[in-house]
Amino acid sequence: MGRIRHLIADLYFCNTSCLGDQNFLGEVIGKVLQWWSMADSEIHWVTDQNGGLSGLCLLPNTRFTFQTFPSLEFMAVEIITVGRIIDPRSLGEQLVEALEPSLVSFELVVRGEHLKIDE
Repeated sequence: MGRIRHLIADLYFCNTSCLGDQNFLGEVIGKVLQWWSMADSEIHWVTDQNGGLSGLCLLPNTRFTFQTFPSLEFMAVEIITVGRIIDPRSLGEQLVEALEPSLVSFELVVRGEHLKIDE
């Protein structure tokens, strides 16, 4: 696996009530982070005027962001990791399992194979 991994995930046809519910999404993301033993990481939330939510969570060597669009039944997720501590695909798969979208698109870009990174 590469040194720097950048995952972009599009989750289509999600339950719209889940996408606008900060408590629900906070629980889902909290469980995912707990699985990675990083449950104490804080999510920084922003609510948009259309009922969607955006969030940013900074973890050691990892940035996890998301944005929901309840009216479109859509959630966009971006995860960037450095090193081999967290596999971004696993984080994405756990979100898919919890949110149960009807259609999912994942794109994983691996970069920095030439970089020497302490792991």
